[in-house]
Amino acid sequence: MNELLARVRTRVRRRGTSVQDMLDLAGLDKLDEPPQTVDLSSLATRHQLAFDALAFEQGIQYSCEVEDGIRVRGSPKALEQLLNQLTDNAMKYTEGDKAVRVTLAREGRRAVLTFYNSGCRIKDSERDRVFERFYRSEGVAADPAKRGSGIGLSIIKSICDKYGYRLRLDTEEGVFTRFTITMRCV
Repeated sequence: MNELLARVRTRVRRRGTSVQDMLDLAGLDKLDEPPQTVDLSSLATRHQLAFDALAFEQGIQYSCEVEDGIRVRGSPKALEQLLNQLTDNAMKYTEGDKAVRVTLAREGRRAVLTFYNSGCRIKDSERDRVFERFYRSEGVAADPAKRGSGIGLSIIKSICDKYGYRLRLDTEEGVFTRFTITMRCV
């Protein structure tokens, strides 16, 4: 009975996430607030606290290293969405030693935000396609435990495009996935 309840809770949570993803995607098209200065260091630190318990609960080795005083131009809501979506993806798809690392550092006049997880189901041939709306890579789509809507990464790309952030994906199939977002500091 407990196992059945756990499966029902998981499905309800996934459905709620899918609906929220679609609402977020629809909202991006209407995001007209002018860019403002955002303390990304503070935002990332608060974000870390929200994921600490989840990582512990799932047996994930989670670390978040944030350099102080990094400010960028953008929308606080969009940046929070970006942090949440990429950390959630990293935790959902980590494999092997179940390691997830989020870092924020300054490199010259740029802020570099990195999301790393062990394990990777993204094939080289799919690297560009993972940012398309509703696309799910073969390895993920075939795994019933990894349900999703296929729009999370397209939301991330839309945010990066809107605010002029540079988004990069590095992978080694079966070994790691790393998303890096580079932004100008203010």
